[in-house]
Amino acid sequence: MDDVQVLGETGPAEPSSNLVQNGNFVGGIEPWWTSGDLSIDTADGACLTINAAGSNPWDVQLGQHNIALQAGASYQLKFAAKSTTPVTLPVRLQQNGEPYTGYFAADPRLNAAWTEFVFNFTSAYSDAASLSFQIGGLGTPTICFNHVSLEMLETGIRVNQASYLPTMSKVASLAHPANEPLSWELHNAADSVVLSGQTTVYGEEAASAEHVHLIDFSSFQTVGEGYYLKVGSEQSYPFAIEDGLYSRLKYDALAYFYHNRSGIAITMPYAGDEQWTRPAGHIGVAPNQGDTAVTCFSGTDNQGQTWPGCDYELDVSKGWYDAGDHGKYVVNSGISVWTLLNQYERAQQRGAESLAQFADGSMNIPENANGVPDLLDEVRWNMEFMLGMQIPPTAPVSKTGMVHHKVHDAQWTGLPMAPHDDPQMRYLYPPSTAATLNLAATAAQCSRIWRGIDEAFADRCLVAAERAWQAALAYPNEIARDIFAGGGGYGDTSLNDEWYWAAAELYITTGSATYREAIEESPYYLKLDVSGGSAMYWGGVASLGSLSLALVPNNLSSADRQTVRAAVIAAADQFIAAQQASGYGIPFDPGAEYPWGSNSSILNNMIVMGLAGDFTGDASYADAISQGMDYLLGRNPLNRSYISGYGSVSLTNPHHRFWAKQINPEYPGTPPGVVAGGPNSSIQDPYAQAELTGCAALKCYVDHIDSWSTNEVTINWNSPLAWVAAYLDDYATGSVQYLPLVTK
Repeated sequence: MDDVQVLGETGPAEPSSNLVQNGNFVGGIEPWWTSGDLSIDTADGACLTINAAGSNPWDVQLGQHNIALQAGASYQLKFAAKSTTPVTLPVRLQQNGEPYTGYFAADPRLNAAWTEFVFNFTSAYSDAASLSFQIGGLGTPTICFNHVSLEMLETGIRVNQASYLPTMSKVASLAHPANEPLSWELHNAADSVVLSGQTTVYGEEAASAEHVHLIDFSSFQTVGEGYYLKVGSEQSYPFAIEDGLYSRLKYDALAYFYHNRSGIAITMPYAGDEQWTRPAGHIGVAPNQGDTAVTCFSGTDNQGQTWPGCDYELDVSKGWYDAGDHGKYVVNSGISVWTLLNQYERAQQRGAESLAQFADGSMNIPENANGVPDLLDEVRWNMEFMLGMQIPPTAPVSKTGMVHHKVHDAQWTGLPMAPHDDPQMRYLYPPSTAATLNLAATAAQCSRIWRGIDEAFADRCLVAAERAWQAALAYPNEIARDIFAGGGGYGDTSLNDEWYWAAAELYITTGSATYREAIEESPYYLKLDVSGGSAMYWGGVASLGSLSLALVPNNLSSADRQTVRAAVIAAADQFIAAQQASGYGIPFDPGAEYPWGSNSSILNNMIVMGLAGDFTGDASYADAISQGMDYLLGRNPLNRSYISGYGSVSLTNPHHRFWAKQINPEYPGTPPGVVAGGPNSSIQDPYAQAELTGCAALKCYVDHIDSWSTNEVTINWNSPLAWVAAYLDDYATGSVQYLPLVTK
């Protein structure tokens, strides 16, 4: 560019992500629109030759609708332009319809040389605005545009960008080098100062490589929208103070699972919007090969080992797509199913008021009028997939009762790819002891929950669980390894945790001495494994067994129930200690490195904190969970919400083959309530490796579809989000009922 003009207000710091789509006009001008008589050439940006000038600037336009603005937020509009004859160009950002309220206006002067224009401004409105370049009435020049971006400006004040709960702690973090306290102000939507104070200097935050201050405005409890914090010339993104955040989020988080169902068309009204509808995936309709009759992989794996295949086929057409790909994996299904069923079992212990939030008709799914709690309907869709992965007794093999580890494509599919367009062959991959024990655990949990709701299904689950246990005893060393193309490996060489979890669930359900002996012999008995700073993940599931023993009535003695609940409380206290030592209120301390899916570790820790609050009757645990959610909703070093649709700058471009609007506008964006994996110090994907060289641990994240190691989304990350959102909604709505310390 020949020169740069910087006009408008001074913004806080640097911009974040582009609110304009196809600002480089790649492949044409869509989704831009034009009006008037003109010709378009997109060989080098968008060059518009005006054939008839009209008399008004708006007679000929290039524009784009649905530009999301937030009141009180600062923005940077940037574009390059040139004109074959000198002209003054009206640039308008305004309401799309009467009375066409103006949000921003500029009139730069164009000439024959490419010039980059940069404008900073603060929006006084929240709206899906229209950006337009008005080129009518200028004669008949050729005017070219390129590199158009509108980005929200970053600020050092990090807040929960969605909403704080009125009666709980309200803390923000400020990245600032000062070693002395700074003055801050809380403003309402009318720009009046409603509270002020001094920051508390936290100091150096190692994981973010920042010097941090804390702003505590917990004393302010007035419900409203459009609040923002101000320190000197910097101001935060706007936020609300209200009770309803988690009543919305708990259902949006659960909607993730319907959106990612396999084997069923995603339709209105259940999809929420037409853009998210699609035909059923993997049911054998061309070009799909389908999951209705899948046989075993035969051939050579990535390590040169030959697999013989099998002489049977299984119908595994239900289930949830695991993550950004189209694979379905039993071990990741296991912890996801357990989490949602644990959410239901917690509601059972709390009583009718809590159960009502998951009752028939409460969720936007096709089964919401069948007399069965909707949460259970959603879980059953995946439970039936897991049951279908078990080798039936009629199969002509010796390992009946074992469970196939996964089903996925023969080779990786590219981006984007809707499930029904997937042309790859699908295969069952070898059974594993880990997958078999996952089924034993969740099917036992399933049996006791469906007892009294659907006796036949409860019986089916229990038979499958006990068959799986016996099969695992017969084949205890069938280890899954990452040796096949086309899907995630989910390899796991240590199975003591799976044995304990499965035995605990079977013992709770049956009371059998066999399973009692198995849990008593385990090194995990009545303990929580919090090594690495996290309570559980798909490959470390021992804590699931202890959490079920602590929550669900069973035949343990009162003393043993107290012991396991004390372990839950001790783990929760450890997570709160980590939170209090963090400049961003994070209940997780993995040390110097953040792992893949770090946000799920934070959410899983908050499940433990929530149950500790139930067992003790101490509301401070709920308050700590609320602060943990603040981190996920924007109070973090990247100043962004990791949850789609919640916050001024939120997850937009996950690694997902269908929510792929970033690379193909014919595909949809991301529905609300989806949580990203988050910061990952290891940065395994090439895109993030190129973008994030030398990043501090908490900044090793990029919101881009190609970043599968930081921006993937999965069932086992959204399930704890749903659990935690429902927990906080209990407190926000005042429906708090603590569990007794000992339940028989």
